[in-house]
Amino acid sequence: MGLKSFGLGCHIQGLYVGCLAYADNVLLLSGLVCLLQKMLNICSDYADELDIRFNAKKSCLLNIGNTFNKKLENLQLNVLDICWFNKIKYLGMQILSGKSLKVDVLTRICKFYASANALFFTIQYNTMENLHSKTNKHTVSLI
Repeated sequence: MGLKSFGLGCHIQGLYVGCLAYADNVLLLSGLVCLLQKMLNICSDYADELDIRFNAKKSCLLNIGNTFNKKLENLQLNVLDICWFNKIKYLGMQILSGKSLKVDVLTRICKFYASANALFFTIQYNTMENLHSKTNKHTVSLI
């Protein structure tokens, strides 16, 4: 039985989005913290059946909504605490805690510009080296 069949998770415009997964990344969405703990327990039980383990140390919690600044108790996965954070990284994106969903794109923009500048410098340097080596081949020294 999946999370949807237990009635856990979220629905957005009639679409179930309680669990989003990509490769070995799993994102659980719940409107209530107590139900999120139930979701974690179900996922843990299901993982045990499949002989896989979730790593609680690599897991984190993020509160989005009107109570985003409220101090919440940590949840548990395989008897280990999962801590609450102000921001998390999911699939390379920084997701921020707040009244509504916020994604920090500034980090991605900075990394893009750093990569673009490095590429530009490499191309420019190689072009100058090629021009310099071609010029040296055709230069004749006069004594």
